[in-house]
Amino acid sequence: MTTLDENNVLVGDIYNGKVYKIGTTNGTYGPLLSDPKMRFPSSAPHQSRHTLRRTPVGASEVVVDNVPRADDFVFKSDGSIWVAQNQWDELSVVPVGATQATLVAGSNISTTLAGVTSGHFGRTPEDRDILYLATSGALGLPINGTVVVAGSIVKIDTASFRLPTPEPDDECDKDW
Repeated sequence: MTTLDENNVLVGDIYNGKVYKIGTTNGTYGPLLSDPKMRFPSSAPHQSRHTLRRTPVGASEVVVDNVPRADDFVFKSDGSIWVAQNQWDELSVVPVGATQATLVAGSNISTTLAGVTSGHFGRTPEDRDILYLATSGALGLPINGTVVVAGSIVKIDTASFRLPTPEPDDECDKDW
């Protein structure tokens, strides 16, 4: 779910491959977008496509296809996409122009982001780089099969985040 404007919200329906527009002041609602490619297969587990899609005026297209268990995502002001991966207890980022997601926080053996479900960036100049994340405590898929913790709000400062630069491989530079 996301805010469209002061009078409307958008709600995603993965079961039917639709996005609904809901009027918060007048109670109106209806499908804004319907795309069968956004619907998960009935014979596969929830979130099985592992894709993020964007829909320009026209057909949707795959932006990234390596984001397992993506539950929700949010755009940062720089255009990067931050993805909450609920059942993997992880947070990934897709920088502008990238085609692969990069893990930045969490682990399926850690309670730090246990069941991370959604995120939102701060709205003031002081916290615009702070990503606030809601967690379920891993209720849907307990950590190590048994560990469930209290849900929480976690904040991550993304201001200094940079993708790591690969170190040169000295072994490859040797003259054998």
